[in-house]
Amino acid sequence: MTGGQSDGLQGGSTLTQQLVKLSVFSTRSSDQTLKRKAQEAWLALKVERNFSKNQILTFYINKVNMGNNVYGMKTAAQYYFGKKLSDLDNSQTAILASIPRSPVLYDPYVYQDNLRTRRNEVLSGEVSMGYLTRQEADQAMAEPVGQGLIPKDQHVQDSSASHLMVDAYVRSALNESEDSDMIRPRRPEIYTGII
Repeated sequence: MTGGQSDGLQGGSTLTQQLVKLSVFSTRSSDQTLKRKAQEAWLALKVERNFSKNQILTFYINKVNMGNNVYGMKTAAQYYFGKKLSDLDNSQTAILASIPRSPVLYDPYVYQDNLRTRRNEVLSGEVSMGYLTRQEADQAMAEPVGQGLIPKDQHVQDSSASHLMVDAYVRSALNESEDSDMIRPRRPEIYTGII
């Protein structure tokens, strides 16, 4: 590799590999090397052996970048809408489901047109999977993206809103890995909302 390029080693990760990356590794493009991908895959296998798919999804949802220095779906529901996850309507839930794909491109405060398009794709997907009726999706699509959104200037910076979180299992897997000289990743600080 030259010039800090990743030679196209982006994407293609499983949800578990992305969880490992969010929990253990730097997410900078320059750090995405073949060796790092192999380390992610190895740790992901260890996680998958010890946790159910639902547990892994829950871990991921607690860590995912939701834009605006917000991590985790529960924290994002509170930050963007001032509500619990269970109190969001279909449009708001689809908005939150849209943001992790590109937290900058789908920032509700900056790119509402992009977010509307992505939200509608998510809602259509929910119809095709049987989670929503066409009527429910159409009603949600008719809702303005900014409806219920807390204005950005009303957010108060609160250092207690972010929690430093290190997964005990991931730490244990790293210690085991370091003992075997297979992996020596950096340990970045992970800030996340807790569900």
